[in-house]
Amino acid sequence: MKRLTFSSQIALVYTLIIAVPIMLFVFLASEYFRISMYDSVLSDARKAASDDAYVINLAVEQIERLESIITSDYDLLRTFYFTEKKDEDSIIETLRYDIKNIERLQFAMPAIYSIRIFVDNPFVPERWPIVFKEDRLDLPSLPRWSYNYRDNLMGSISAKSEDAVYLTQEILLNKRHVGYLQLGIRMIDFAPFAFRESDGYNYDLLLKGDAPLVPSVLDAGPLLARISNEDPDSANGSFVIRSRSKNLIVAYERIPRLGLIVARGIFPDVINQSVSFIRLGAFFILLLSVALMFLIIKFTTRRLFARLYQVMGAMSELRSGNLDVTLSVSGDDEVTEMAEAFTAMAERIRQLIGETKAEQELVTQTEIKAMQNQINAHFLYNVLETIKMQAELADQGQIVESVTLLGRMMRFCLRWRNHQVMVREELEYVRGYIDLMNIRNDYRIELSIDVDGSYEEFRIPKMIIQPVVENAVLHAIEPEGEDSTIEVTVRPDPERGVLLVRVRDSGIGMDSDEVDRLGHSLAVRDESTCPVGGIGLRNIQERLHAFYGTQFNLQITSAPGAGTEVTIPIPLEDER
Repeated sequence: MKRLTFSSQIALVYTLIIAVPIMLFVFLASEYFRISMYDSVLSDARKAASDDAYVINLAVEQIERLESIITSDYDLLRTFYFTEKKDEDSIIETLRYDIKNIERLQFAMPAIYSIRIFVDNPFVPERWPIVFKEDRLDLPSLPRWSYNYRDNLMGSISAKSEDAVYLTQEILLNKRHVGYLQLGIRMIDFAPFAFRESDGYNYDLLLKGDAPLVPSVLDAGPLLARISNEDPDSANGSFVIRSRSKNLIVAYERIPRLGLIVARGIFPDVINQSVSFIRLGAFFILLLSVALMFLIIKFTTRRLFARLYQVMGAMSELRSGNLDVTLSVSGDDEVTEMAEAFTAMAERIRQLIGETKAEQELVTQTEIKAMQNQINAHFLYNVLETIKMQAELADQGQIVESVTLLGRMMRFCLRWRNHQVMVREELEYVRGYIDLMNIRNDYRIELSIDVDGSYEEFRIPKMIIQPVVENAVLHAIEPEGEDSTIEVTVRPDPERGVLLVRVRDSGIGMDSDEVDRLGHSLAVRDESTCPVGGIGLRNIQERLHAFYGTQFNLQITSAPGAGTEVTIPIPLEDER
C-alpha cells in the first residue's frame, strides 16, 4: 500500500476535523429524531389503550344500568315471586306488558345483545326470548361476567348466536330468591378494537387471566408475564419487548373490576426505516462533500508545502547514507529554521560518527582487559594448586586443608554465570567458611545445620546465607573470642507459602535500640545509616526484592547476651 504524502496527511486531518463533527451531528440528530418518534408512538399507544378501555367501561356501564333498571322493578319481581296457578291469565297479560317494556329498553340500547330473565317460580310461563325457567341452565355456577359465552338455551337458534359477554346476576326480592338475570353484549360490540384487522404494525389485545379473549397473531404469554412484573397497583403502563424477532412497543390499561387488560402493541419498523433512510441519505451527501473537501485541501497544502518537500528529500538522502548532503531553502519562516536545523544536525552526525569510532576502539581495549582479568583468575587458581602441591610435599596438612578450602570458596564466589544455587551448595560454602575461621582462630565455632531433606535441591539466590553467617562471626562471636555455636535451619512454612532460612548465633546479641536502627537502615536503603554489619544484610534484602518482590523482607530478633536470629523468607511457588 502506497504511503500517503505529507500534504495528503494534512488534507486528511483537516478533512476529518470538519467531517467528524458533522457526522456526529447527523448521527445525534437522527437519534434525537428516532427517540422523538418513539415517544410519539408510545404516546399514541397509551392513548389507544385508554380509548379501548373507555369503550369497554362504557359498555359495562350500559349493562349495569340496565341491570339496575330491571332488578329495581319491584312490581315485576313481585309478579314473578308471588304468582300462583290460579293467576295464569293475569300473569300472561302482565308478562305481555312488562316484556314489551323490556324490549323497548333493548331497542333503546342497541349495544345490548340479549336480555334473559330466569324465574324460579314454576307457575310463571316462559316468554321467549326473555323469560325462561331457571332450571334450563346451571346459572349458580356462572361468574358475574362471562366472556365468549354461548349456550344451547334456544336450540338451533343458539347455534346461530354469536360469542358475547354476559352479566349473570341473582334476582332477590327482600332477600328472597326470585331467579337470575342475564344481560349480554356481543364480543365485537364489547371490544370492537380487538376484532379490527391489523395493518401489520398495530395490534390490539384484550387479555383475561393468562390468555387473550380474542385470538391474536401476537404471542400473549410474554406480554402477560411482563405486565405481571409491572407495578400491580398501577392502572396503566408501557414497555418495550421482543416479539417475532422485533421490538414491540406495548401500552396497557387495567380494568380491575372486570379483571381485564387492554393492550396496544406497535412495531416501530416505520421509525427504524425512516431513521435509516435519513442517515443513509445524510451520510451519502456527507461522503461526497468530504471527498471534494479533501481534494481542495490537498491541492492547497501541496503548494504551501513545496519547500518542506525539499527538506524531506534531503532527509531521505541522509538516511540513505549521504553524509555530505547540503540544503538551501529560501524564506524566513519555520521551514527555513527547519532547514538550518537539519544542516546543523547533519554536521553533528558526522562529528558523532568520528567519536563513535574512537569509543568502539576503547570498548575493544576494555574487553581485552576483561579477558586478561579472567585469565588472571585462572592463573590465581593455578597458583593455589601449586601451593597446595608444595604443602603436600612438605607434609603440611593444615596448609593443604586451608588452601583447598580457599580454592573451593573462590570458585564458588567467582562463578556468577548462574545467580541461583541449590540449598545444598550454599550450605557447603558456609561449612567451608566456618572451617577456615576455625583454622584461623584459637577458639572453635560449632556449625549446626538442620535442613528438611525434600528442600536440599531447592534453588535460592547465591550468597544469601553466607553473609549472615559472616556477620554472626565478625560482630557477635569474634568480639568475645570464645567457643560459640551457629545454627542454620531450613524449614517450609506451608501456611505462608515460604521457605524459612534461619541463622542463629550464641554471640553477644543486641539491645532493642540497635535492632530498631538496623531495621530502619534496611527500610530506607541508605548506606550512610547502616550500622556495623548492616551493609551485607541490606544487600541480601535488595536481592530478595529483586528476585521475589518487596513483600519479602529480613526478620531480625536479638537480645543482649542471648544471641541474634536472622530469618530469610523465600517463596515456595517460585521454585515449584
